[in-house]
Amino acid sequence: MKTVDVKWADKNLPVGVTRQDVCVWMQDSDGSWATSCGKQWEFISGDPKSNEQHFCHHCGGVLLAESFSDDAQTDME
Repeated sequence: MKTVDVKWADKNLPVGVTRQDVCVWMQDSDGSWATSCGKQWEFISGDPKSNEQHFCHHCGGVLLAESFSDDAQTDME
């Protein structure tokens, strides 16, 4: 499971939203989404944005998502 990059999340918080209000979703290389509240989600197609997801299904936090990319994986290693 991919760990949440807190520095990335802090830089991408919407104005007026604190980290305590947010659930960060990071996509794994297999396409599933690991959440900062400890859950795992998958979509049949698309990503949270294309599926109009604005809040975490589990904790209710404002959803902040980062799709998987090979570059991001390299940066985290």
